Amino acid sequence: MPLFRTLVGAFAATVLAAGCSSTGGTIGGIVTAPKFTKGTLSEGRYTAKDKSFSVAVPFAPGSPAYSAVEIVEKVDAGESQVVFSSPVHPAEVYRVTTFADVKAAARLPDATLASYRKQVDGSSGAPLRQEKTSPELIDGILSISHRFSQMIPARTVDGKRQKGFVAIHVTCFLQRSTRAAFLSVHRMPEGSSPGAEGGEARAAAFLKSFRLR
Repeated sequence: MPLFRTLVGAFAATVLAAGCSSTGGTIGGIVTAPKFTKGTLSEGRYTAKDKSFSVAVPFAPGSPAYSAVEIVEKVDAGESQVVFSSPVHPAEVYRVTTFADVKAAARLPDATLASYRKQVDGSSGAPLRQEKTSPELIDGILSISHRFSQMIPARTVDGKRQKGFVAIHVTCFLQRSTRAAFLSVHRMPEGSSPGAEGGEARAAAFLKSFRLR
């Protein structure tokens, strides 16, 4: 699954480059690593260090995916970001970014979506194709959800030829007063690869579990 791991790394790269902490995962691929986070992780729910948001980890507590979950965090003044992934579901990446003191004229919904699309297009060389836009109620806030598909072309990775495949992206933006959040999920279609089964349900539950404070 080297291509999937490459994509997971690409989505987390900007977070890691900013001096974030990465916790969890496995040691030597065998022993589950302890999860030390800047935020708190309790009974499958993550709460940011600055208490700006909380969200359920996308993998069920007690499952192999939860035991091996990797959490990448970034905490700055006015902004918090966390990325969840697991080698059990190697094509799935779940990300939350929150913003404080948002001005009405900031046009964050458009700016965050444009930034995400630019990052994804640049890291994969394959443009996102919008499938639909729909309202989504999250934490009692009416948000706008965008769903994209992405045709990843065949390519050579680590000297091996990899087949092309389809990826799915879902993003949501929501705002309460002067605090806002941008959520994104990257996954494979159901049944398309090992570990992809149940991805749609995990993505939906992750988005619904989000709480903005």
